[in-house]
Amino acid sequence: MSRVDKFGRKRTLGPETGRRRAADTEASAEIAAASAELNSWQAEGGQLPSRRDLYPSQRYKITYWFYRVLIFLFILLAAGLLMWGKKRYGL
Repeated sequence: MSRVDKFGRKRTLGPETGRRRAADTEASAEIAAASAELNSWQAEGGQLPSRRDLYPSQRYKITYWFYRVLIFLFILLAAGLLMWGKKRYGL
């Protein structure tokens, strides 16, 4: 038994199929336009900026705040231990 005999011929998906094809055509047209723009930019001798320049990292900001919070927690721990010791041993 062949596949066509078992499952039948290719089915149509309904009226939205035409809309999907139109959306695919529009998307491919946008990609082609962007590609043409990139090629013209490179043909003019221009260089694209590096990825690091386009999307700067937040690593330094996060590291800065991490260490600040860590120091703050250490100070709170030290103060808490001093107060606990003073209360417990009456120093």
